[in-house]
Amino acid sequence: GDPPSLEEMAAAVALHPNYFLTLFSRATGQTPIAYRNMRRIQHACHLLATGNEPVTWVADQCGFEAVQAFNRVFRRFVGETPAVFRRSVRYNDAS
Repeated sequence: GDPPSLEEMAAAVALHPNYFLTLFSRATGQTPIAYRNMRRIQHACHLLATGNEPVTWVADQCGFEAVQAFNRVFRRFVGETPAVFRRSVRYNDAS
């Protein structure tokens, strides 16, 4: 399903959304969305490094509805596309 909204996360711990955002950012150094995306991309890196499934499958498994959004977020965090990352990991493992 869809990830919880800021309001839903705050309500789960009985805090005002703004206060929850402040505490979350202080504790993690990131917004909840940036943190969620970082965790998704970490999982995607693992899947790309260890499997042969298509990038579209990896994107779906990591919670991205569109492969274009996945590619954009992946590149922002990793500095290269998922396909280039997969090739570089495989090349480095072979050497």
